Amino acid sequence: MSYELIQTPWFRLVRVGEHRMVLADIKTYLIRHQRVTLGDLALHFDTDPAAMKAMLENWIRKGRVTKSEFAATCNRTCGKCGDAAAMEIYRWTG
Repeated sequence: MSYELIQTPWFRLVRVGEHRMVLADIKTYLIRHQRVTLGDLALHFDTDPAAMKAMLENWIRKGRVTKSEFAATCNRTCGKCGDAAAMEIYRWTG
């Protein structure tokens, strides 16, 4: 799924397929929920996890969002704990 960043003097908008979302909506969601998995963000905004990850990378580069990996408590690498989107946790740092 492709996405396009549209920047105007008033706001920044992301178009993912037929969906449009303002990046400020993602910021508000991150601030409100404090720690959010990639899967939760993609589900809430009804978008592909890869497209959501690409949007978050911009803020990570600017130091406004941090990404951490969820480590399985069983200390195994079998991958049965869940999908990759559920293992990436994002937090707004401002």
